[in-house]
Amino acid sequence: MDSQLWHARFPYPSGMASRRRGRVGVIRAVVVMAAVMALMPSAVFAAVLETIDSSGNGRTLNCSVGDASVSGNSFTVGVDGEITQIGLYPRILWVEGPFTTPIVFHEGAGFAGPVLGSQEATFVGAHERGILTMVTLDSPIAVTAGQIYSFSVSDACGSQGEPSPSYAVSPDNYAGGIMHYTGGSLPHLDMGFRIVIEDGPVDDDGDGIPDTAPPTNKDDCKKQGWESFNNPTFGNQGQCVKWVNHNT
Repeated sequence: MDSQLWHARFPYPSGMASRRRGRVGVIRAVVVMAAVMALMPSAVFAAVLETIDSSGNGRTLNCSVGDASVSGNSFTVGVDGEITQIGLYPRILWVEGPFTTPIVFHEGAGFAGPVLGSQEATFVGAHERGILTMVTLDSPIAVTAGQIYSFSVSDACGSQGEPSPSYAVSPDNYAGGIMHYTGGSLPHLDMGFRIVIEDGPVDDDGDGIPDTAPPTNKDDCKKQGWESFNNPTFGNQGQCVKWVNHNT
């Protein structure tokens, strides 16, 4: 039975046809939107440039009840880039976590230099010597090759009924820096840490906006896809297709 004959013999109740057309319209709109988003290019990011490691397989640095101090380590950067992650080896004393502390990054060795940025971190669990816990920075921190930087974290001990932080340290196992604390420095020790440095989004045209990946085929230019590219930019679909023909 064809659809016209079906609808003639079994018509939709009043209002059902318009609601059905409305639902179909919404579904089509969602499908079209998903297709357009799939065609939109993403920003170009490069890979990890450097990972700075200081082993956390050492003893645990304990604090005394009532202490209100910070500990950290200096480190030397070998590349220009951005710090995107930091890892520590926390151990939560007294009772299991969580424990939340800011990780603060400083310019130079120690904590007296300018603050470059910080990241709130929450550590959980209780570990004899700690396990590596990575924290991703919400705002990456720009660093320069050959320069020394430091990070600091709270190691303040609360009462024995509260979670309190402690961190793994090792005897001088990292050559690019030393351990620092509120009262000075400990040249014979290093905290266990890992720092990941990437070069961030590419901005070859220098406009302050991360570059999108260029089109790779003519389909990337269709359905207003040409409007999404910013390096190079296009005035219309034809310009985008012409660029693809000459560059791919």
